Amino acid sequence: MILKEVYFSSGKSYLILRKVHIYLFTKNNVLNRNKLNLFKEWCGADHVLKTDSHFIFCETIEDVDFEEIVLEH
Repeated sequence: MILKEVYFSSGKSYLILRKVHIYLFTKNNVLNRNKLNLFKEWCGADHVLKTDSHFIFCETIEDVDFEEIVLEH
């Protein structure tokens, strides 16, 4: 069984696909947004979160709309 980590931020839920050190997307303390976006597309993420040390590539977990069905016996 493969367990996935879920991250909660600003009232939303995200399925974590990858965590990558920030330094892999920077050179001389300048962020290479093109490289970041290419990696985001490659891993199938739709959202990127940032911590002090990592970029977190995530898939947004959408809220489920449902309708309760009452069964009569």
